[in-house]
Amino acid sequence: MSVEKIKQKFQQAILSWYEENGRKLPWRQTTDPYKILVSEMMLQQTQVDRVIPKYNAFLEQFPTTKVLANAPTAEVLKAWSGLGYNRRALYLQNCAQAIETKQTTSRQLRRNWRQKKDQESGTMH
Repeated sequence: MSVEKIKQKFQQAILSWYEENGRKLPWRQTTDPYKILVSEMMLQQTQVDRVIPKYNAFLEQFPTTKVLANAPTAEVLKAWSGLGYNRRALYLQNCAQAIETKQTTSRQLRRNWRQKKDQESGTMH
């Protein structure tokens, strides 16, 4: 049997096992990068069963990077309470702030570019 065939059989066995035995976790039901990031930060050195209710509550309170970025740090730490390693909450908020700053900067650059193009062509929006 070829190495490729062995590899395919192994992959199929793992996927079949997962379909039958894998836990249904909220972060596995999304493709939203923000929600996945929140789960990854929470799951560092914290048991899954402790994370699930905190994850749902955190996302209810801070549903987007924008909301998290603009939230008072004390509120973020309060929502994180019970997970330990509070520095992770601060890093997550800093990450959200960086994302929002980058998005704002990107929007401003696009707006400036459009305005420049409009001025060059003699049109205005």
